[in-house]
Amino acid sequence: MEDLTRNFDVLLDKAKRLFEFSEVKFRQDRNTLKWGLSLCATPMNAGKAVILGISWGGASFADKTSYSIQRRFPTKEEFLEDYKAGG
Repeated sequence: MEDLTRNFDVLLDKAKRLFEFSEVKFRQDRNTLKWGLSLCATPMNAGKAVILGISWGGASFADKTSYSIQRRFPTKEEFLEDYKAGG
């Protein structure tokens, strides 16, 4: 698991650096919003698939205008809880 955590951290660091120069970041700043980023919606397991995507947890503008940066990949239990809740 440690190796997967390290891989996640490396990818997250790269994503954060790329985000700083993105059109999304430009629009966020222009509209005084706070948007974050996420790498994966599923747990990471060696040799298994990971679901990657854009805005799987994002709400409409009226619902929420602030999103944090994903800090770690979810555990199996956290993923199943979100899945069952429709998130």
